Amino acid sequence: HIQQMMILCQHVFARRFYAYAYLASAQILFSQGEMATIQQMLEVVKDNAPAVGRKDIVRIAEAYCVRVWLRQGHMAEVAQWVEAHTQLTGSGPVYGRRIEYLTLVRAFLALKRPEKALHLLRCLLQLAEKGGCVGDTIEILMLKAFAHYTLGEREHALVILEETLALAEPKGYVHIFLDEGEPIATLLRYAAERGIRSDYIQILLAARKEGAQPNDAFTKWSVTYQSLSEREREVLLLVTQGFSNQEIAQQLIITLNTVKKHVGNIYHKLGVTSRTKAIAHMKTLAFPETLQLENVSAKNTTR
Repeated sequence: HIQQMMILCQHVFARRFYAYAYLASAQILFSQGEMATIQQMLEVVKDNAPAVGRKDIVRIAEAYCVRVWLRQGHMAEVAQWVEAHTQLTGSGPVYGRRIEYLTLVRAFLALKRPEKALHLLRCLLQLAEKGGCVGDTIEILMLKAFAHYTLGEREHALVILEETLALAEPKGYVHIFLDEGEPIATLLRYAAERGIRSDYIQILLAARKEGAQPNDAFTKWSVTYQSLSEREREVLLLVTQGFSNQEIAQQLIITLNTVKKHVGNIYHKLGVTSRTKAIAHMKTLAFPETLQLENVSAKNTTR
């Protein structure tokens, strides 16, 4: 869709939207690790943006360039950008420029200045929560947890990270963690060792293995899981733990017919026709171990 938008924008000379399409593509390529390609695209953005009087686009493109430098370890360039943007720390953050502020946060963390990062994060978190921006809230909390971790405040970091994962898991977030690379992976491993959302974390870490594509197993699980209603997820959990329809009805305090309806909906969404196939299907999608798929009783096959 983004490529089609680019072609259309070129034909109608809509250079502003052309630049936005390039920015969107750059974000996707960042998740795929295509740093050289991103830098080329961002240069195109910066070349086109002034022609339509959009300084904001240039600022966003420059911020993404900094994120590429961070990934590549070009700390001298990062430090120069930070020095040139000290005015961003002079007053409270403007939420419309959050990409720049969050890039500055990442730069502060990489430059071992977590206190400055935390100051910005506290302000940004208030704005994100006030605006009901869940994705931004997750990103900010994740970075806040890492800032406390680098300060040696590990217990506090774990509390914040658990809150972050609790928000992210039901919505199937993955790239928001993977795109941060090894620093956040280290924090995730530390949390998993202490039993914090270990099933979800294992899925995230598995996606980081060499040769693994972040949007393979987890994305399949995410799409499937998100297609289920909250009640259907509860029913599926009990199904995989070996409960009969009658037992599920008693557990959830609903009628037997309601349980059967939910089970039928689950089968339809998973594309299966039996309990056994439903469990096997979720196994192939690396469904979270909270479902205890390895310990399901054989009695499932007769229910």
